[in-house]
Order: sequence, then C-alpha cells, then structure tokens
Amino acid sequence: MAKDEKQKKSSIRYMILSVVMAIAVWSLVSFGTDPDIEKTFHGIGVTYIGENALKENGCIAIIPDNLPDLSVKLSGKRGDLIDAIDNIEVEVDVSQIDEPGEYELEGSVHLPSARLSVEKVNFDSVPVHVEEYVTKEVPLTARQTGEISGKLVKSEPEQDTVRVSGAKSETDMVAAAYAVVDLNRIDADNSESVSGIFLADSDGGDVVDVHTITSDNTQVKIENTLYEKVSLPVKLEGGEGITEDIQNASVEPTSLEVGILPGSGITEVYAEVTEAAAGEVECDVKDRAGLYIPPGTEKIKVTFNTDK
Repeated sequence: MAKDEKQKKSSIRYMILSVVMAIAVWSLVSFGTDPDIEKTFHGIGVTYIGENALKENGCIAIIPDNLPDLSVKLSGKRGDLIDAIDNIEVEVDVSQIDEPGEYELEGSVHLPSARLSVEKVNFDSVPVHVEEYVTKEVPLTARQTGEISGKLVKSEPEQDTVRVSGAKSETDMVAAAYAVVDLNRIDADNSESVSGIFLADSDGGDVVDVHTITSDNTQVKIENTLYEKVSLPVKLEGGEGITEDIQNASVEPTSLEVGILPGSGITEVYAEVTEAAAGEVECDVKDRAGLYIPPGTEKIKVTFNTDK
C-alpha cells in the first residue's frame, strides 16, 4: 500500500510538471514568434492639424469635454500593437474653418508604425468646438512667499503687463497675471528672472483648468529692494479749507507697518484727506521717497467728528 501511495504522489507531481512545461512552451511560442493579432483600441486621442491657419482666421479649436469614444480595430504583430497603445491618434484638419461654431469633421487614424493596419474605424466623424481666438493685455504684479526677519521687500516686475492669448471663454476668466518671488532666496537688493507666470481672476484667485491660454512671456525680470521694517504713526494731511475738520478726525489704524530706507529720516506716515464728510471715509496713504507701503496697507479709515 505504501508503494502504491508513493507511485500516486509521483504521478501527480509529473502531471503538474507537464502542465507547467506546456504553459511555458505555449508562452514561448506565442510571444517568441510574435504572432499577428487584431485588437480594438478605445478612447483614442485627437490631434488638430492646421491650427495656425485657424488662428489666422481668428479662431481656435477646443477638444469637447463630451468627446465620444473614438475606437479603432488594428491588426499587426503583438509586440507592435502593445507598443502602439499610447501612440495612436485621430488627426482632424481644422484649417478650413473660418468662424466659431460646432463642427463634425472627418478624422484620419495616425499609426505609429507602418507595420500596423487599420481593420475597422468605429466612428463616422469627430465633433470639434471652435471659439473666437482672443489676445489681450493684463496687469502683471509680483507675489511673495517666505519672509526676511526685520525687512520688507518691494518686488517690482520690469514690465507692467503681459499679453495672453486663447479661446474667448478662457481669456475672459483672466483679469491679471503674477510672478512668484521667494524671499528666502534674497539677501540683498537684486534683480532676478522668475520663470512661469500665473493667471488670476478678478477676485485674485488662480485661474485653473484652462487649456488654450498662452503668454508671450516665459520669464519675468523682478527688481527686489530691501527696506527696514518699522511701525510708524499715521498723521492726517489735507488741503486748504479742511484743516479744522482734520483736527477733529480720528484714524484707523493709528499706526502702520511699513518699510523705510536707511537714512531716509521718515518717522511717520501721512494719509491724504481730500474732502471732509460726515461719518467714515477711506483715504490714501501718501507715498514718499524712501518709504515702502506694502500691498493691502495703502488706505486707512478716517472718521470725522461732527460734534466739534
């Protein structure tokens, strides 16, 4: 009985080994000989041809968000088909379009290898969304990250504006642009080139999820000037006829954190009052040589006392 049990176990081992060897031989033959097969690819990407001609007509093409599934059946060697997965494109010629609108255009399948063949195209046309191509100037500012102990830094772009271009629906979202200055990299007055321009909306928030916007500038030169950070009292200054009103007015805040250059002799900041009015008004802090008024502190509140 022991002998029969031993023979049974040996037979099972041989059977398992035979199956493994058969699978190995099949895999070697299948992949080693690289057989011809057919495969259907889904979600093929779209590439536009003739975009420069389209822009000359004042238009730009946008791939729709609801693009249907563009699929195609290809034949060829297994290895070539595997390599082609991310390199198949549907090319659409948009050069003949001359006005915005919705279009259905023919698309041709571009294959990455001449060893592949198209067996079946599973779409009749490709939807194309065309918008007006717009170029406009937007103001450019510098935004800072980091800080320098005891210092304020005035960062000024060499240019006041940048030109942005793109589809009207996207350029309408752009109200301004900014470059980012890292104060941790600054230890003296200097100029630096900042790579990259960020787009902002009318509220100052970042404009994201845009696909057609381009800018003429890839780098912006920033001039950085270091000031001593101090807290100075706010004084009111006004024109003829409102001196007495100023004397009976109060300000908020009563002091401002500003920057001054060494040797400037500045010991206070002035808010310019142009007219007296009942209640509360906003007044501009007066700029002076050697004084840096940080963004967000350019105005103060003035309250006039009507019970004088």
